Amino acid sequence: AINIFLRQVALEEGIPFEVKLPKYEKAYKELEKAVAYNAFGGGVPSEYANRILKLYAKDLIDLETAVFALGREK
Repeated sequence: AINIFLRQVALEEGIPFEVKLPKYEKAYKELEKAVAYNAFGGGVPSEYANRILKLYAKDLIDLETAVFALGREK
């Protein structure tokens, strides 16, 4: 098993699998808290805000864009 792993490391020129944290969960929860406390005065984010939060959490938009979009909600 170790030889197979080491061969894959050589073939892939690195670890042969993706190593990452569950960014979606962490980013969504953190931004949701920030939005709830700062932008909505402790309230629950709207459906629009939730869509923006999900785009940010999935790394489809950056934080600056998310904050800008949330500020445009009427």
